Amino acid sequence: MTEGVRRATQGERASDGGASDARTGRDGSVALVYERAFTANAASQLDRALDVGAERSVLAILYRHDVRSWTTALRSHCDRVDSAAAVAVGPTSAGCGRDDAAVRTVSDPTDLTGVGIAVGEWLRARDTDEEPVVCLDSLSTLLQYADPERAFRFLHGLRTQVRSADATAFVSVDPGAHDEATLGTFRALFDAVVTGESATAETDDGESATADGRPVATDGGASEAPDGPVSGSE
Repeated sequence: MTEGVRRATQGERASDGGASDARTGRDGSVALVYERAFTANAASQLDRALDVGAERSVLAILYRHDVRSWTTALRSHCDRVDSAAAVAVGPTSAGCGRDDAAVRTVSDPTDLTGVGIAVGEWLRARDTDEEPVVCLDSLSTLLQYADPERAFRFLHGLRTQVRSADATAFVSVDPGAHDEATLGTFRALFDAVVTGESATAETDDGESATADGRPVATDGGASEAPDGPVSGSE
């Protein structure tokens, strides 16, 4: 087991050696969540995002789940939610009316810049006493509309904004939908890799990740993209 994997398993951020837990409040951490598409649902993703004692403000970036399923899941978690909003992208934006004040729609799923602007506006609107968390429900679906390079730049910008806001973010991906080279490239952006109940992953040294939701591995690599606003453009 590499030193980076060991520290991540113990809840430390492998990239800098400092204390970090991607599930424990406002620390600017970003976690990549491995979960199979057929088991990933809005309720389980909310459970993960709200797995802290305090109420949280939640923003969902919906590439896979529709607004109705997200709203239904929110109702069952209302005791742990301070406020909630969503960015509904592409097909998930269908049926969103003008009265859906908490829902921002981006009809073109290739418009990563538009998605990034919506996320940035929501983060800047948070009060200092709020604990914001951003959930991207499916990186795998996003990759159907953007090549890996554009997606990487988008996630790099998202990470920058989340850290600047001292928020937390979870990005879900189906590990069975991508080869190890692609997954390894994206892992470099994250503080930890978390596995869902039915997903297994391998760390960079080939060791299996646990399946109990603990952060288990990062490679600590530095990304090549420059810091800046969230955007998928060059």
